[in-house]
Amino acid sequence: MEEFKDVHSQVIEARKDSLMMENIRNDLNSMKIEKEQLRNRIDKIERKLSNVANIERLLRLAEKCRIENEQLENVERLKLEQRNLILFNEQKLQRLNVSLEETKNAGDKVDPTERMKALKEEMETNRYMINEKISKEIEAKRVIVADLRKVVDIADINKNDIAELQQKIEKMNQEIMELVNERDRKDENTDKLSIY
Repeated sequence: MEEFKDVHSQVIEARKDSLMMENIRNDLNSMKIEKEQLRNRIDKIERKLSNVANIERLLRLAEKCRIENEQLENVERLKLEQRNLILFNEQKLQRLNVSLEETKNAGDKVDPTERMKALKEEMETNRYMINEKISKEIEAKRVIVADLRKVVDIADINKNDIAELQQKIEKMNQEIMELVNERDRKDENTDKLSIY
């Protein structure tokens, strides 16, 4: 079974390799065809140009024309960038002018006495918060912390302590019951004597 798997994988790899080789051959053939077509074009252009007088001069002029066109395109691109930058700066200037006007108008509407009054009220509120309200709250928190510290300082109660407390409670309940019974007996005796 393992041998079959090995042979099968080798067959698959061989097929892949043959497909790759076929693709490479096709690419090479396509490139040869393109090369031939380019050679034919070049030959055709050279035949046309061989009949033209002053071909070197015309080629130099064509090169110069191409360079001039590239420079012209660069100049146009720079002009467009400058125009956009000017437009952006004009819009920014308009926004800043509007903001400046709004600030001036807001400043004209401000009454110094009203502003001073508002600041004094704010200072009084802050003074009250610092001197009275917050100090009272701090004192209340200190009391809570002290109570919590007392609770924490109490020794841990275990089962023996609880059992002992329950015995004491039961003993006290028993004593209370005895006292209540004794009182009731006295009350009965007093009621019997009151008849006489």
